[in-house]
Formats: sequence, C-alpha cells, structure tokens
Amino acid sequence: MNKENPEVSVIVPVYNVESVLEKCIESILAQTYRNFELILINDGSTDNSFTICEKYSRIDSRITVLHKLNGGASSARNMGIAHAKGKWITFADSDDSVEEIWLDTFIQNANHVDLVVQGFKVFYDSSIKSSARIDGDNVAIGMDDERGVTKKDLKIFIHKLKSKGIFGYLWCKMFRKSIIQDNKLKFNESYKIQEDEDFILRYILLINTYSNVKEGYYKYNHPDYSKKYVEDKNCIINLWALAKIFYESDAHIDIFAKVYGNQLVRSITRMYVRKEEKVNRLESIKFYIDEFNDFNIKPSGIRSVIFLNIVNRFSLSNADRLYEIIFGSILK
Repeated sequence: MNKENPEVSVIVPVYNVESVLEKCIESILAQTYRNFELILINDGSTDNSFTICEKYSRIDSRITVLHKLNGGASSARNMGIAHAKGKWITFADSDDSVEEIWLDTFIQNANHVDLVVQGFKVFYDSSIKSSARIDGDNVAIGMDDERGVTKKDLKIFIHKLKSKGIFGYLWCKMFRKSIIQDNKLKFNESYKIQEDEDFILRYILLINTYSNVKEGYYKYNHPDYSKKYVEDKNCIINLWALAKIFYESDAHIDIFAKVYGNQLVRSITRMYVRKEEKVNRLESIKFYIDEFNDFNIKPSGIRSVIFLNIVNRFSLSNADRLYEIIFGSILK
C-alpha cells in the first residue's frame, strides 16, 4: 500500500461504540484489496472507543485517528473528508461490519465512472416489526448489475433505488474525491436524519456516470428508526428541492414525492402533538398542498389518511383547527 497515495479512503465516525468497534475495524483491515486508508474520527466518545482506535492505529499504519468534540456523524464525516488522501471515498458506520471483498468489489467496478454502488446485507433486531423492514427478514439487498453514462440513465437508476427503499444508504456507495472536493461538498451538520440522502442527492447532481453491482458485502445492522429518529421538516423540504432540480419535469420524480410527502405528513403531525406555533403549522400544510397534492400520493398510515381528508375538504385555517383537535388529543 502507498501510504501517501491510497486509492480509497474509508471514513468511519466513532461515538461510544466500544462493544462493537473492534469488529468493525478488524473487518475493514481484513480486506483483500490493500491500497486503502482507514480514517477513524472519534466524535467525543466518553467510553473506551478512542483507546480502541489508538490501539489499532499502532498495529496498522493505514489507520489515521482523529479526535474532535462531539458534533454528530455529519461533522465527523466532514473532518474525515478534509483529511482523506484517496482517489475514492467511502464510508462505514462503526456498529456495522464488512466482508473481505467489500472494497475490491468497489474497485473492480470503478473504471470510467464517478459513482460505484453495490448491494448490502441487512440484519434486523428482533424488536423491529416486519412492516418496517426494507425487504422482509435478514436478506441481501441489491439491484441488477448495470452501468450508465448519461444523466437519463442515472435518473432511471436512482428512481429504481428509491423505489426499493435503498437510495439514501451511504456505505454501499463509493464517491470520487475530486468531485467532492472541487465542489466543496459537505454533509449538512444541522440534519440529524437523512443527512446521507442529502449528501448523495447533491453528489448525483454533479455526475452522469455510474456502475452498480447487485452483490454486496456490507453488513448493515438496521436500527429501530421509530425510536432513534424523528422526521426533520426542513431536511425534507430541502431534499424535495434537490430532487426537483435533479429530475426537472421527469416523471420519475413521483417516487420522491410519495416518500417525502408522507414524511412531511408525519412531521406535521408531530407539530400538533407538540403544540408548535400556528404559523409554522400553516406554512407546513400549505407547503404540502402546493408541492405534493398534485401527485395523488397514496397515504401510508392512519395519520396520513386523516391529514389528506382534512386538507382536501377544508380551507387552510379550518384544516389547521381540525388537525389541532385530532392530533393534539386523540393521537398523542
């Protein structure tokens, strides 16, 4: 391995994961493809995570350990990008692991493209309901092998990824560092959810070419998102704006409207449960009506059904009042 000029930079944010961190690091170090650097960013851990990172950096010269005050995964990834030496950048989460040909699969499919995508294997905790799972039980997820060289190809491919529910995952993608750095692309540190998808959308606006491999060698431990994350209205609005720029008037944008529209409904619901200011509620409902109503979105869940019935039958002010009564009391 050329320490000063690695082909790939693997960036891993680390925060209080002492029980699983060694498994993650060792799986990356076991790669059959050797010309990479591993950048571990300790994001202000209060357990033994930093000590574990330092231990492995003394064992393997390909490891760089960075330390920062806690700021979240996005800020840690941005620090990693700033220090990356590789021609390519990919990411891993510190509570996941990879099989030994994860990087080799990326590299073997990287010729003459700006984005490489591979499948992955997902593992669910038994507490996660089957309805919340990507594709049934613990399975391999991926799209059929393909390559694309035009924006039209890319639009169709991204639509397929979004339809399957796997577009926003970061670690099954490898990005060309020069595109990231030349365009000053960073993760939005204000987002606590879907910051990966925001980064990916802004990256694909800059490229045309891609390669996809159905087989995948990343082992994703799927968290219970219902407990871990809450929809961010501002993030959803921004993602929708990026999707509209990417697709312009292309009909493939329908899947993004469906997903972001339903996410916005869930976000609006929480505004009423939390009794947020009326002006914020009205602005959000109006945004939904202006942006998503024309797509005839099929609602997902009882809240979405109630919401759509209200906004389609009543004036904005009356809808707000009815919504306040329903979601401020019955569905707390």
